[in-house]
Amino acid sequence: MDLYFLRHGDAEPAEAGMTDAERALTRKGQKTTRAEAEGMARLGVRPEVILTSPLVRARQTADIVAEVLGTGPPIETELLACGCRLGELQQALAPHMGRSSVMVVGHEPDFGLLVGQLSGGSRIAMKKGGLARLSLQRIEPCAAELRWLVTPEHLAT
Repeated sequence: MDLYFLRHGDAEPAEAGMTDAERALTRKGQKTTRAEAEGMARLGVRPEVILTSPLVRARQTADIVAEVLGTGPPIETELLACGCRLGELQQALAPHMGRSSVMVVGHEPDFGLLVGQLSGGSRIAMKKGGLARLSLQRIEPCAAELRWLVTPEHLAT
């Protein structure tokens, strides 16, 4: 399976009375995410399914990517919310392990830690809008090959 980790785009800062979960993408974040999704299309990224954190900024990122790539609507799962660790990732992906490619959309530091843990390396820095591609057969430490890590700047060009 190709497993893509996409960190959400640039989000607005928290304001008084706003929870972290309510933070939306900025206009720039929306525009950049669309350009990054177009870059994904040029790279041949075609996930069969997109799973997303339910936080607004992640859901908006997933919706834009799904629209540009022409996939079905993203599937929200609390398992990808902030604090996602290997056990939650395993649970979220369990129903999809027969697929050839899956994209997960979520947050840092979770994704950097997970990409590093799965690939047997150190923590990976996932910039907002960054995309990592792993090749794996099971969701276990050191069971994946990190195929590539692309910064948002490279995707959007």
